[in-house]
Amino acid sequence: MQTIFFYLVFVHLVLNVCDIEARIIEGTNTNLVDALQFLREYNNEGSEICFRVNTARWNYATNMTDTNKKRMVDEQKHKAKFDKVSWKKAVTFNRSVLSDPTAKRQLTFLIATSKASLNDEKYNEIHHLISEMKDVYAQTQICPFNNFDATFCNIYLEPDITRLMAHSRNPAELLHVWKEWHDNVGPPLKNKFMRYTQLANQAARMSGFADAGDQMRYVYEDDDFEQELMDSWSHLEELYKELFTYVRRKLVLKYGSEFIRTDGPIPVHLLGDLWGQDWRNTFDIVKPYSWSKDSEVTDEMLKQGFTPLKIYQMAEEFYLSLGLKSMPPEFWKQSIFDKPTDRKIQCTTSAWDFCNGHDFRIKQCRQVDMESLSVSHHEMAHIQYYMYYAEQPYLYREGANPAFHEGLANAIVLSVINP
Repeated sequence: MQTIFFYLVFVHLVLNVCDIEARIIEGTNTNLVDALQFLREYNNEGSEICFRVNTARWNYATNMTDTNKKRMVDEQKHKAKFDKVSWKKAVTFNRSVLSDPTAKRQLTFLIATSKASLNDEKYNEIHHLISEMKDVYAQTQICPFNNFDATFCNIYLEPDITRLMAHSRNPAELLHVWKEWHDNVGPPLKNKFMRYTQLANQAARMSGFADAGDQMRYVYEDDDFEQELMDSWSHLEELYKELFTYVRRKLVLKYGSEFIRTDGPIPVHLLGDLWGQDWRNTFDIVKPYSWSKDSEVTDEMLKQGFTPLKIYQMAEEFYLSLGLKSMPPEFWKQSIFDKPTDRKIQCTTSAWDFCNGHDFRIKQCRQVDMESLSVSHHEMAHIQYYMYYAEQPYLYREGANPAFHEGLANAIVLSVINP
């Protein structure tokens, strides 16, 4: 339901993009030649720095040693300096009088998406906070249900918790895992996130926005963005309420009224994932008829000897059947499909763009199951998108808006998982 909602909203937004409102800070330089030269240099150097940073990030994410972390931090500091210098140069131009619309747009985006208005100390601090919060999210471990022996308290989000939330039907175990993960992640993040919010708001105001939320909404390029969301929700609300009520009733029949009220909210830990975001994993509980079938093919995949690599090969065949691109050699050579046993790795599944037009990778620690089949097509959708905008200027190598990457990937997955 959520996938459909956001897909419809963001396709609508992309088709109704308004002109960028000139309300962020600008300078007095009206020389178009200077602006074009600056952007050429920025796009070239930005791509090179992006490659170095992402290479260092990849090396640390796939081999979490102190040495690799130091190299990553060093590259990120170098990029932060580049971003600061570039922002200071970009704000010297009077964009409103530049005759080249592409130059005007690139300069506006460079300023509007940056937090480089902060002084050096605060700018370095906000990037350090982001890095620390990502580490907490990826590295937090919890204890298993009914076993708090420290020897066994090594359950990570990926793939352990994700798999358990999808397949366990023990409400006490599900509640334990949900609570343990949030209790172990929340407190370490709280003060970091509060400080991050303070700095983000300061940066936004110094660039001409009301606050960080205003800056984040700005890049959707729709003056009526919030109203558009409300209008879209109004069309879906009744359907969602009916679906919610139906699912709640099925969950009550499964778990009993002692675990879920018949007239209240649905406990999030009973909905098939850690965030209550994807309800597909509850199909065996909520299916309308005993003979209803879903697209669960795990047993057949195991019978046919599927491996994580073969799953991605099948995903590539799907995209080729649509007339899209094949994965480049670097993808098959550099991607990680199985969890290594000889080193510590960040297991959160992710798609990577190394900013050089030919190096794209996947990192995951998943097993062979239906969820992995879905995830493979989702992640490869990101890679396809990366490849198709690889020739754009560095500033344009991103989704049409901050939600479009996920909206596109989720929409494609709907075609994969539906029988």
